[in-house]
Amino acid sequence: MEALHKDCPTIVPEEKLSDYLLVATASKELAERITRGNEDLYTRYGHTAQLTLKPHIAIARFAAKEEMEDTLIRYIQRVCCTQEKFTVTLNNYSGFPPDRIFLRIQDPYPLHQLGKALGVINEYISSCSCPDLQLIQNVHITTARNLPGNTFLKAMLDYSQRTFHEEFEVQELVLLRKTNGIPPIKTVNIFYLNNQLKNNN
Repeated sequence: MEALHKDCPTIVPEEKLSDYLLVATASKELAERITRGNEDLYTRYGHTAQLTLKPHIAIARFAAKEEMEDTLIRYIQRVCCTQEKFTVTLNNYSGFPPDRIFLRIQDPYPLHQLGKALGVINEYISSCSCPDLQLIQNVHITTARNLPGNTFLKAMLDYSQRTFHEEFEVQELVLLRKTNGIPPIKTVNIFYLNNQLKNNN
């Protein structure tokens, strides 16, 4: 791992940190289908839409100073260059009480392995006195969030009986940043997995 940089202060006040999210995005066609379904759910149950991002699978989140971004990008790119693209299968709906409905991922193993490979990033941000990187264990694609109690129960009963089965290939990861805990959410960088890089040569 590289030595500590000038962008690594000894102590980092929380108000100086930005929130980062590393995600895998669905293919354009599948994302559009999921988005239409999300909008239908909110319309059906009379709830204002809460999703501001395109359908995605969150892999890891962390907090860091924006001055650390160049180094973070280098580390994440190195990890992605060693990872082959892989297929994700979405298989029906489930929910997180008390307010979220999501699409289940049939086999999360490739996503968990990718998360483990990001350990070098955790070493870096920890050395900069930032909170540890958090890997998302229950990986999924959120379809509705912040549903009121009764609405969540009705929607969960409905969607748990629906069938949804689609596959898409994860070829890239996207690093997102939210500053001071509030929108807008900015795309920091897109990282292509190994096989995708080869195909572009």
